[in-house]
Amino acid sequence: KLLPAGMVEKDYYITELLRELSSMFPFLVFKGGTSLSKCYGAIERFSEDIDLSTDIAITQGQRRQVKEKLFNTISQLGMAIVNAKDIRSRQNYNRYVIAYDSVLSPSALGSTVIVEILYSITAVPVDELPVQSMIGFYLQKNNPLLAKDFLLSSFRMKNQSLTRTFIDKVFALADYELRGERNRQSRHIYDLYKLFSTTNSHCQKVETDQKFKAFVYGRVLGDDLKIYTYSYEKNKIFIIKMKTNISIR
Repeated sequence: KLLPAGMVEKDYYITELLRELSSMFPFLVFKGGTSLSKCYGAIERFSEDIDLSTDIAITQGQRRQVKEKLFNTISQLGMAIVNAKDIRSRQNYNRYVIAYDSVLSPSALGSTVIVEILYSITAVPVDELPVQSMIGFYLQKNNPLLAKDFLLSSFRMKNQSLTRTFIDKVFALADYELRGERNRQSRHIYDLYKLFSTTNSHCQKVETDQKFKAFVYGRVLGDDLKIYTYSYEKNKIFIIKMKTNISIR
């Protein structure tokens, strides 16, 4: 399958940022659309943002280390932070806009990578999965020695589980609806559809038993305000209060 050169180039920078971050900070968890496509193979759309969270509560000192080391890593990779003045380690959420010097002609994909880090909510449960760039995968298959020489071999990183991602996307759509922001959310609907049907070597498709449906749809029995919990295997994901009149279908 032929891919646009700009996509392959952007994927290289995404992967190298992930490689460095995973080696420095084992508590970081890769999640979102890019995780679904790169690591789980659950979706077939190109997602160009890096969404990260943590699987533990981290200290303010660790947040500062993430910021400082990420700044250094970006510089070492020959990239530049466009919005450096907006980054604050005390913030629960930071969005890094990172530019790289493309060797290609300008394209619609642009030459920036977005890294979003959220500290306020832990991302559990996780699956530790291999990560590799498109060009690294090609070389690994056709010329393993060349892949090794150019440091393009795969590495492993924690990824938020498919079930947790499914739940997050359902509630993201609900939030957008409540805020009247329906436009340009088709990617979440697409991802949910694919998560229902995906079956691959890493993880089976999202299972939707009655307990899961009761959590996702927020079926209300009696009172219109309840606390729902959902457990994935032995790891409790989170507790959420929700008010809704949507029933299970």
